[in-house]
Amino acid sequence: MSRKFVVVIGLFMATACSRHPQTDSDLQGEAEHAVDSKLDTEATFSNMESIAAQKIACGHASAADALNRGKVDQDFVYLHGRLIMDDDPDFDRAAMECDVAASGGNAADLKDTTNE
Repeated sequence: MSRKFVVVIGLFMATACSRHPQTDSDLQGEAEHAVDSKLDTEATFSNMESIAAQKIACGHASAADALNRGKVDQDFVYLHGRLIMDDDPDFDRAAMECDVAASGGNAADLKDTTNE
């Protein structure tokens, strides 16, 4: 393998890794941005939890005047780059995952408790 090829692959991997949030606060910011984009307005956030190591964040978003929605008060989970609002059928499962992660567990722990 040529040195140039190794350097290019190394740079590619470093770039790919840098796209993922490295800290809980980075992940929280990414989740808040996803909610703001979905609502097409700036929301106010509360009850935020974020666990970058498991790529999951959750919380509550409020907005006084979301486009085509009016006042919004919704819980959400941001899981592996996917925004799941509380009106999504996958929300309950994602919320349980966030609760388990926030208490120091992981998805394997959740699988054991739900018999899946």
